[in-house]
Amino acid sequence: KQSAPSAAPTPTPAAASTAPRPSAAPTPTPKPDGARLEPDPRVLGAVIAVAALLAALPLGRSLLKRRRAARFRDPDPNRSVIWMYRCQLRLGRWGTPMDPELETLAQKAKFSQHILTEDERARALAALRRTAGETAARLPRWKRLLFRYLWDLE
Repeated sequence: KQSAPSAAPTPTPAAASTAPRPSAAPTPTPKPDGARLEPDPRVLGAVIAVAALLAALPLGRSLLKRRRAARFRDPDPNRSVIWMYRCQLRLGRWGTPMDPELETLAQKAKFSQHILTEDERARALAALRRTAGETAARLPRWKRLLFRYLWDLE
């Protein structure tokens, strides 16, 4: 008698897919009570960056005001008034019209052999502050806050 060859069991695809696969993300292990969680370095870095930015804003504003005030008190009044005129031109981006008195004094400082007096410098600064205040008053509230932050001429 011949015996029929026994069929060797072949693995089926269903049997192969039931094997557990390693997951890409590790499963978190439960922490015992009282264990501390480690902070995510990316979140910690973002918090530090935001805190540094918030701390730098007042410092930057203070430095800007000091630099501007130093230029307003420049020993050369002509150079000081010309710088005020340049500030006035930059204020034009906010819709500030050119103050005629400041423009006249700046032209005198630039093209005349005459050295401006302290009174003329004070009038130029008063004109610049007046036009900046008028501009701030015309702006919407949120723009006014930004304008005052950037152009506080007090």
